[in-house]
Amino acid sequence: MFNVKATACVMCEVSPHQLGDNIIGTSRDSREHQEHLRRWHWYSKELEKEKGKEFPVKKQCTGLQKEIKARELWFDLRQSKPLDNVLFREDFLNVSAAEIWKPDILHTIYQGVLKHLLGWLKKFLEHYERYAQFNQVWLRISAFADIPEHRNTIGSNI
Repeated sequence: MFNVKATACVMCEVSPHQLGDNIIGTSRDSREHQEHLRRWHWYSKELEKEKGKEFPVKKQCTGLQKEIKARELWFDLRQSKPLDNVLFREDFLNVSAAEIWKPDILHTIYQGVLKHLLGWLKKFLEHYERYAQFNQVWLRISAFADIPEHRNTIGSNI
C-alpha cells in the first residue's frame, strides 16, 4: 500500500476531505495505474535522453515535461504515487490490496496481545498461588461444538 498516500483510502479514489462520509468512491483500477506508471517512466527516460544531448530541442523537452506533469496530476487526483506495486501487476489481479493485510492483523493479535495476556495471567496466578488450581479447572473444560479440548496449561508455551 506504499503507492497510496497516507491520507487516502486503499480501496477507492475518494478525496481526503470526503473520508468518513460514507461516500463510495471509484474503485482503484490496477491496470490503469500500471499504464500511467509505464508512461510516466517512459516520458521521464525520454526527457533525460533529450537533456543529455548536446543541443536538446526545447520544444521536445517542453512536450515531455507536460506529459510527465499530466501523469503526476493523474496520480495526485487519485491520492496515489507513481510507484510500482506488486499487487497492481497483471499476475496479481485477483489479489485485493484492501484485503491482504488481514492475516497480518490476526498474526499480530496472536503473537502480541494474546501471548502477552496469557503470560501476564500466568504471572498473576503464580503470584497469588492459584496457578495450579486454575490449570486443574482449565484442563477439565470439555470440548464444545468445534472447539477442541484444551491439552496444554495456560502459559505453557510462553
